[in-house]
Amino acid sequence: MSDKKSIVIAGAGIAGLTLAYKLLEAGVTTPVILVEKENKVGGLARSFTYHHNSDTFVFDIGPHRYHSDDKAVMDFVLKILGDDHIEIGRASSVWMYDHYHNWPLRINTVFKLPFWLMCKSTLDMLIKKKAKSESFEDFIIEKYGKSLYMVFFKPYTEKFLKYDCSQLHSDWAKTGINRAVIDKRVKADSLIDVVRSTLIPKPVDTKFIYPKSGGNDVFCLYLEQKIREMGGRILLSSQITSIDAKGKDIESVIVNDSEKIDVKNMFWSAPIPVLLNLLHLDDKLPKLEYLGLVLANYLIDAPPEQMFQWCYFGTEKSPVSRISIPTMFNPSLTPQGKSGLCVELTCMEGDGIWKHPERMDVVIEDFLVDARVVARFNDFIDVKFERIPNAYPIYTLNYPRKLGLIFNALHNFRNLLNFGRTGSFWYNNQDHSIAQAMEIADYYMQAPEAFDPGKFKFERDFTK
Repeated sequence: MSDKKSIVIAGAGIAGLTLAYKLLEAGVTTPVILVEKENKVGGLARSFTYHHNSDTFVFDIGPHRYHSDDKAVMDFVLKILGDDHIEIGRASSVWMYDHYHNWPLRINTVFKLPFWLMCKSTLDMLIKKKAKSESFEDFIIEKYGKSLYMVFFKPYTEKFLKYDCSQLHSDWAKTGINRAVIDKRVKADSLIDVVRSTLIPKPVDTKFIYPKSGGNDVFCLYLEQKIREMGGRILLSSQITSIDAKGKDIESVIVNDSEKIDVKNMFWSAPIPVLLNLLHLDDKLPKLEYLGLVLANYLIDAPPEQMFQWCYFGTEKSPVSRISIPTMFNPSLTPQGKSGLCVELTCMEGDGIWKHPERMDVVIEDFLVDARVVARFNDFIDVKFERIPNAYPIYTLNYPRKLGLIFNALHNFRNLLNFGRTGSFWYNNQDHSIAQAMEIADYYMQAPEAFDPGKFKFERDFTK
């Protein structure tokens, strides 16, 4: 192939940045170009900074942090951050029956639950119901019993995903529970596992790495700097607006309707529907859905009332899905004596919440005071709304068939590979995207001229 051809990476999120860095670090001779639609790198790992008078507040997109059982991933994170990191413990909660419960569950949680729920949950353990389908509903009832399913898993999930649990695939349950637990030394595969870890707890001291000098995206900003220093190009506020595909090859792309880039290999971490549209395949293949996210980032004129880093709100009366407190990850993210609250509202892109999130502020603030997250209404300084499209893939019951048909079609292109959370429709943590990108780079550099995306295998294990 011509030396004028480039490696084009769609998306400068944590997966795209890691791939570009690892390729350049390994000495790839082909130019590397990242195309990012936002005005800064990071994707779902980026942070937002707000100024109020002389104060500065920093918010991530939810509770991001760096943690992995994969030593190579953590070595890479520490290499990029250098001394610019702190080590923090874990403090996560779940809100049920007007109480905050530790998550993963602990012994004191049991005595805060209603007596009838304790009795019914015990009966559920004794009379197991075998799953009849691959639905989220059947999976959770088999693992945790119908009682816990009805009081927490069902209302939380249906509020979060906007789908009936019987229409969702069990993969969402498998991955969601493990994303919440994080530390693999804590088992939560069934109600029995939860009881064991609650009544006979083993010491588990989960540690996270977090940037010292700012928000989660400090890691991404370091990668951006290093990529540029090694000769990589990062096109911000830019989009691939056209793809020229001939036969089994993507030959070139047009960026922002102006710059033509000849393509040697394309790595796609942006939303799959965008790629299908550019390849004129969207009318020929099934539709995949992503869930949108609206962040209500509150600036608070008081220290945190609660000491959790993040908390899940599963009750129907709660208008929010999850709240995280930046100060509990890094005290320097808010001014001394003040705090922030990242309140997450899931929605479909274009619905009422997406279009007019400001109409929710009174409802949210009333709940925050009622749930003792904020002490007084006078403590609210301001709220900044951020719209995050394509935040979560939606795993409907038939998504494996749809995704299989789409990937079968995309695998016809011998110089195209989908990867990352959004690009491979994979609900993961940022450490998984880092690991996947590192493996792709290693595989590519074994034989750059003979790289075959169809032979690259990365196991999307929903239990890790």
